[in-house]
Amino acid sequence: MLQHLPENWQKVTLSYVSEKWIGQYVLNCLNESGIEEMICPSKYSITMEEKSVLSDFIAEANKSEKCNKLIVSILPNNSFTIEYAWDEAIHTQSEMMEEHHNRVAKERESLSKLNITEDLTRFEPSVNRLGNEKIFDLEISNSNIISDALTRSFSLFNQLPTVINEGFVQPVIDKVNNIEFSIELNQFGLGYYAENNNENVQESIQKFHNTLFSPNLVLKECALTFESDFGSVTIGYDGKNLIYEEVTDDNKV
Repeated sequence: MLQHLPENWQKVTLSYVSEKWIGQYVLNCLNESGIEEMICPSKYSITMEEKSVLSDFIAEANKSEKCNKLIVSILPNNSFTIEYAWDEAIHTQSEMMEEHHNRVAKERESLSKLNITEDLTRFEPSVNRLGNEKIFDLEISNSNIISDALTRSFSLFNQLPTVINEGFVQPVIDKVNNIEFSIELNQFGLGYYAENNNENVQESIQKFHNTLFSPNLVLKECALTFESDFGSVTIGYDGKNLIYEEVTDDNKV
């Protein structure tokens, strides 16, 4: 993680926030002139294992002291200090996401009761990205719906979608009626897209949606990073929790 720091650095500070629905980290460096600058996310990386360890530290500390933020300060002699803090704004945002998740779960429960047959082999990934007409819009006021959709797409097809500007796209083909469409995240939101909007396309997408969000689908670990207006976003699943982590790039702000 410390391979691309400026020469003669004086201190590195890693701030990591961990809530049930949010994980964010920022790496700052104090240079020899006493000026603190944020390290561009493209110059370092934190593995899922490292994030898991940091989250465990916060969870353990939270048992005796209210905290959701860990601040690690590292000096050139490899000594370090650890501080814990509480970020009320992040906590409030996470609670709002939890409420939305519960509401979406109820909506999905209603959707699963529709008379639509689940078939985990009916749909395959396609190489074609056809059409730019949004057929159905998926609510994403809870950011983790994005992570859930990405994880389920990977779990169903065993491949990551293609990264595009501000998101991803996964073309799909319905083998039964040879209809192609895509699930896509872009600057306009998350939804299903197709070349034509008709009853057959809508029915095919509804069946795919029911399959994608089926409780019978076993989720697999995955991660995907795409660029945003303010930096980068990593989404996925670590085997226990959905991942949604934003890293701000000062050059884009």
